[in-house]
Amino acid sequence: MTLFFTSTARDALSFALALVLGACTTTGDRYPSLAKRDAERYYGTLQPVSPDAAAPTIVQPDTQLSQKLQSLRNAGAEAHGEFLAALPQIRTTVQGNTGAEMGSDGWFVAQTAISGLESQRGRTMTALAELDRLYIAAQLEGGAREAIGAVQQEVEMMVLAENAQIAELLGLLGQ
Repeated sequence: MTLFFTSTARDALSFALALVLGACTTTGDRYPSLAKRDAERYYGTLQPVSPDAAAPTIVQPDTQLSQKLQSLRNAGAEAHGEFLAALPQIRTTVQGNTGAEMGSDGWFVAQTAISGLESQRGRTMTALAELDRLYIAAQLEGGAREAIGAVQQEVEMMVLAENAQIAELLGLLGQ
């Protein structure tokens, strides 16, 4: 479809375009320079940090924190133990339904068993989450990071082992 304009309409359209596009080509001193300003320049010299100032101090946990850490270590270990105790039965269930078509009864039974194991892992992860919270608070407030970090690492290893077991079961199920 071709549009036909009368000469008056064409002239009016050309004039309007010239006005609009003309605004794009104006140059002036209305815009600031992009050169560095004096406030953006840095003056001075850097001083190296002395090696003595970089050595962090190790803060020992108080009795209350020690008890809390022991409680969280025990909670993580107990949850991990229950996870490991439930694992053989769930592994047998999953292995019995290996190759089941997705959505079938066998697949549903195996998936439900794995979901139960994932819920059990959640108890271990709850202890880890509390340790993470304590570690962040110690980092911000200058607390006993080393003691918290040691327990945190123990419980994290438990969670990682549980993750590996669940991934293996999901692999057997074909996911």
